[in-house]
Amino acid sequence: MLETIFNLLIFIFYKQFSNFRSHFLPKSSDFVKIFSTIVVSSLFLNTAFATTITLSKGQVTEIKGSNVNSFAIGNKEVISVKFNKVLNKFRVKGLMQGFSELKLWGSPHKTIKIYVLSKSQELKLRDLKQELTSIGLNKVTIKGRKILISGIIDSFSRYRLIKSFLHFNKDHILDDLKMTEELSREIIARVYKDFFNEFYDEVSCSTQGIYITCKTTNSILANSSFIKNIEKKYYVGFHSSNTFSNISNYLVEMRIIQIEKLNGSEINLGLSEINVNLKNFIKKGASSIAESGHITLKKSGINISTLATPKAIIKLNSPLEIKIGSEIPFSSAATNNSPSQVKWKFAGLNINLKVERENNQFLVNYKTALTRPIGQTSKGIQINGNRQKSSFSIALNRPVQIFEIGLKTNDKKEGSLPILGDIPILGNIFKSKSDVQTHKKIIAIVNISKKENL
Repeated sequence: MLETIFNLLIFIFYKQFSNFRSHFLPKSSDFVKIFSTIVVSSLFLNTAFATTITLSKGQVTEIKGSNVNSFAIGNKEVISVKFNKVLNKFRVKGLMQGFSELKLWGSPHKTIKIYVLSKSQELKLRDLKQELTSIGLNKVTIKGRKILISGIIDSFSRYRLIKSFLHFNKDHILDDLKMTEELSREIIARVYKDFFNEFYDEVSCSTQGIYITCKTTNSILANSSFIKNIEKKYYVGFHSSNTFSNISNYLVEMRIIQIEKLNGSEINLGLSEINVNLKNFIKKGASSIAESGHITLKKSGINISTLATPKAIIKLNSPLEIKIGSEIPFSSAATNNSPSQVKWKFAGLNINLKVERENNQFLVNYKTALTRPIGQTSKGIQINGNRQKSSFSIALNRPVQIFEIGLKTNDKKEGSLPILGDIPILGNIFKSKSDVQTHKKIIAIVNISKKENL
């Protein structure tokens, strides 16, 4: 009696809420349908569990049916089901490719998901399963049209084998694999080392399962050969991030020097002809020149002096302007309509530069303008200048000479005999005037280093 009522309730529930066709069940009234919906749904959610079976077309399998009261087939075109009451077993056969569910009601309830594949598909999955088992994966299960693999990877060699297998068979695999923390740290450390060897420091990696994803900048990603090599070696993925450029500050240091020759002849040497280390020179100036270099300078009648050592903290892609000099007043000529006016012009060295990332180095675009007064005319002070515009690549903490500006000055020099030249009126007889030429070179050395945030 109780069994009949229980079967009736099950029938009403599935008749109301599913398209399954039931066997061994009688009909029921509308009143019982409403009552049974709540009762049976509660019982079903608490006891049901799922199983997956994969068959090839024409293949037959048996399922034990102990304590089964009734069953329902989701799609009779995909599978056929026969129940043997004597043996208490279900005989399931794959009819055509597709998917169906087989519901078994009893204690407990079962939902069996059945996939029917072609012969070739089924053989392909079994071959893949065998390959996975051969490389040390024991938790391999065929789930429908896919293979589910799970487990923990603890060695780099096995990691590479499995990742290679997944790469070529990704359409057939569902993975629930994980790697040990030690292996994750080892692989990420290898990635970081390869980056640092190329003077890249803007990279951050994280692990999810057996997948390692790394963030870096667009400029580094533009080095496609380097990125592809890392992906191939370690099976990691990359995507761009602006995080690094937003938080990194850089220190730009410059040493601007003057090489001067007072005897009127041209200067035929620069820093390359002197025994000097640029890294030491940018910090200490002329005192860092080796003894042999000082001897060379002395014999050539050349004097080296530091004009300025500007420093600035910058962000990438932000312009920087450095001015070394002063504003000079000059008077404009008076006209009938307006009196003369005092105006100001800059005389000195003006440097504009902008630093950008360029693969594993930095690209510096710069402009220079060296201006100086050359004399007073009826129109006021005349300003003469020298301008340059160029770009160069530089690595962190590796100073380079960025420009060299040559100029010649003509100065008036007045001399006289002692005492006699001071005699009023007649003193001019004992005085002489001459033009003095001075040749100079203005050289700038620059260094870029990363400034750590406090």
